[in-house]
Amino acid sequence: MSGIRAMNNDERAEEVRLLGEWDWWYGPPRYRVLHAADVTYDPSLDTAGEGMSVCGWQTTFAIPGIFSRMSLPRCAKCCDKLGYPRGTGSPKNDQRCRPLVEQRLSITS
Repeated sequence: MSGIRAMNNDERAEEVRLLGEWDWWYGPPRYRVLHAADVTYDPSLDTAGEGMSVCGWQTTFAIPGIFSRMSLPRCAKCCDKLGYPRGTGSPKNDQRCRPLVEQRLSITS
């Protein structure tokens, strides 16, 4: 036995929620903006699910790929409502956002 244990759905759901806090989410129709969102974990979609963004948009959101996480703008409305600086890329890639994400996680976890 390798010592690797499979995650149960609750553990994976929490891991995906945390990914969403750091990476933010994008969704249809154009997948051109990153949103802060509360997304319901769906095991069949894994890193995607139905959700509502902080700015009020309801859709199927997904964790973006690496290039999108680095290059897409963060939603200005989501940033303003959360008190994050407007900018480009996932909050984890912006040193100004990292302490804000950590503070938000300490409140929501």
